[in-house]
Amino acid sequence: MYRTACIVTRDRTFGQFVRLTLKEYLPSVTLSDPDGPLPVCDLTVVDLDTASLPEAGGTLLCCSARRDKPEGFPHLWLDRPFRPARLVAVLALGDQADPPLPLYPLSDRPAVMEDGEEIALTETEYALFLALWEAEGAFVDRETLLRAVWGEGQDGAIVNVYIHYLRSKLERNGRRYLHAKRGGGYALRRGEV
Repeated sequence: MYRTACIVTRDRTFGQFVRLTLKEYLPSVTLSDPDGPLPVCDLTVVDLDTASLPEAGGTLLCCSARRDKPEGFPHLWLDRPFRPARLVAVLALGDQADPPLPLYPLSDRPAVMEDGEEIALTETEYALFLALWEAEGAFVDRETLLRAVWGEGQDGAIVNVYIHYLRSKLERNGRRYLHAKRGGGYALRRGEV
């Protein structure tokens, strides 16, 4: 399924509408100017009323209020105006049991992306984040986290300290990602503060 999306339009109102709809289902959604370089994404939503069809990899969803889908057009199509539920249905995003987290780790440096914004982490914070990320929402006990991040011989209290550091960087704007279960460890999943 899709993890990253780019919206190509000059119509900022339309772009924000699509971005707000998609960010409930995808970890990274960005707006791009048709004249600038396009990021590499799994899904590109193109407003054909204000932009031309780009050379992009991944899936293309084209939108227009001025024309019908051309005969034999190979890409996904959505006539404007449309409701958020129609966009979700065309992309089959509503079929997901749980929408993914709106954050994911970068592979080339100790940082995560949240809604298109990079959040820098220390090497240790990043290692802890990865250990939780790879558990895919399941709780990971303290001993497993200790071995994965610090190795043998560390005091278990260090996990609490670094969970606190991660919370201070990741849990902003009323979002909650790090959950604790007494005796069960920690999990990285959606939630509200």
